Amino acid sequence: MNKLRMIKTVRTNSTLNSTSVLPKGVSLIEMLLAMALISVIFTLGASILAFLMRVEMEGTNRIQKTFNLQRLSYQFREDARSAQSVEIVPEDNKKATILKFEMKPETSILYSENNQGNGILRVKKQSNKTITRTEYPISEDTLYFEIEKQNPILMVSMNFRILPEVLHENQTLNKPGNSFKVESQVNRKFSIQKRIPK
Repeated sequence: MNKLRMIKTVRTNSTLNSTSVLPKGVSLIEMLLAMALISVIFTLGASILAFLMRVEMEGTNRIQKTFNLQRLSYQFREDARSAQSVEIVPEDNKKATILKFEMKPETSILYSENNQGNGILRVKKQSNKTITRTEYPISEDTLYFEIEKQNPILMVSMNFRILPEVLHENQTLNKPGNSFKVESQVNRKFSIQKRIPK
């Protein structure tokens, strides 16, 4: 009888010990807190990823704009140096103007604002037929040309203001626009040849 009682107490003690070893369940509040924490981490990760993608896109756009400005200024100087004469021709709408370089007989190069107003257009014509047409996508404003005579040198310049970049989604923060000017001597190759003593 005593042995039976001892076996029963050992069994009940072992069952008590085994139940105390089992892990405690997760309450509803703990589960909600864990879900909220995970959602905050995911939201933060998505926000950081979106910010990095936007920074990369804006950086690429700035590099592209700088490259377009370099191409435009180089081409404008080359055209001015090679031109035999230059004139400013007013357009029909009287707001914009066209700069016309006369290169050789029946060949001319025209610079003007493109139809959308978001870039500069270069058109090469021969016998009134368009040969090449190049657009430089630059966010510009108030494009105008100047011709200045400094005896015996003729200088031509293209001036415009680069539109400010929007730094915030609701367009509250803006950078001020920068002025851009390209200047070159007209018919420089010919004038250098004239100065070379024979």
